[in-house]
Amino acid sequence: MQSLYDDLVIKISQMLYDNEKINLTMTCLFMDKFKHKFAYYEEIEIHKIINLSYFDRFKCVRISDICDTVPKNVTYIFLTTYLTDIMTIPLPSVTHLTFGNKFNQTIKGCIPSSVLYLTFGNEFNQSIKGCIPSSVLHLKFGNKFNRSINGNIPETVLRLEFGFRFNQPINKYIPASVLYLKFGYEFNQKIKGCIPSSVKYLELGGNFDRSIKNNIPSSVTHLTLGYRSIRSIEGCIPNSVTHLELDYRSNRSIEGCIPNSVTQLTFGLNFDRSIENSIPSSVTHLEFGFSFNQLIKNDIPSSVTHLTFGHSFNQPITNAIPSFVTHLTFGSRFNKPIENSIPSSVTHLIFGDNFNKQIKNNIPPSVTHLTFGKRFNYPIDDIPQSVVQITLNRKYGNKKISKEVKSRVNIKKID
Repeated sequence: MQSLYDDLVIKISQMLYDNEKINLTMTCLFMDKFKHKFAYYEEIEIHKIINLSYFDRFKCVRISDICDTVPKNVTYIFLTTYLTDIMTIPLPSVTHLTFGNKFNQTIKGCIPSSVLYLTFGNEFNQSIKGCIPSSVLHLKFGNKFNRSINGNIPETVLRLEFGFRFNQPINKYIPASVLYLKFGYEFNQKIKGCIPSSVKYLELGGNFDRSIKNNIPSSVTHLTLGYRSIRSIEGCIPNSVTHLELDYRSNRSIEGCIPNSVTQLTFGLNFDRSIENSIPSSVTHLEFGFSFNQLIKNDIPSSVTHLTFGHSFNQPITNAIPSFVTHLTFGSRFNKPIENSIPSSVTHLIFGDNFNKQIKNNIPPSVTHLTFGKRFNYPIDDIPQSVVQITLNRKYGNKKISKEVKSRVNIKKID
């Protein structure tokens, strides 16, 4: 029976934060023993726990000073600097190893064969030849890494991310195990025949301007292209792509460039072109970035259910929002009248900080969740009965909210 009680307490502890576990063990003598039975998963500086009798129960430690021991069952280690001592300690249980941004030393023979997730900080720029164990599944390099990867990426890696400065030939150096492949801003090498057919998620950075036509495998379903890589994308995006993100600075039209396979389309920071006849009827989720501020009337297909505008958008929306949109979000600058403009399909409606227009009789009875920004100052007493939650800026006065609205609506205040 005692064992059953112990198991129950340990089970309960799994729902607590580490400090709550410690507080629980201090409630009585019976609970004190659980200090040595609980597992502590939150990251903590090792010097804070080094002298504790239950030191070995900690799973996640940060090491930033000289250290000659680690918890026996540690699974996550964050090294803020290079510490030769730690590299000589057996670490059979470590699965997550992260190096801090200042780390830039050789790693030859240093990475335990148990590591599954390996992350390097921004300063790291050392040779990795023969250094990455075959246990690694996720491999991420920081911003300054720019070394050859020829024969250096194990064939076990599923997720591979390069940072800002990486610009080395990749030829056929990316193993066929990789599913997720991300290149940083400066990468600008040929990719013809270089991207394995295993890749489903591919991201090319802002400086990439090589041809992508027939060079992206048909396995890719999620594709992100930087602004230089899409000077012309007509006929370049495979029909396998369902999620497409474009950051487009060119003056070329994108008409006819987006395949009918795309269901989620995101435009990046720089995109500010007309979308006339450009969005296929397959798209259900459409998001515009920071710079977009074009007329949209008759340009958004009726297939779209989730529509998000970025910071700069401030165009008329009368008869412009399709009648099947359920989630509608406006950016910070939007401040146009909304009379007869919000379709009755919308359930979630978000306005940005600059919006301050009359809403009486302008919010459809389908809306359940409603958000206003910092400058909104109109009464909300006439919101439809369908609304169950309103989010307002903290400065919006409580006197403007009637008791009737307060009684039926969950009102959230945010800064």
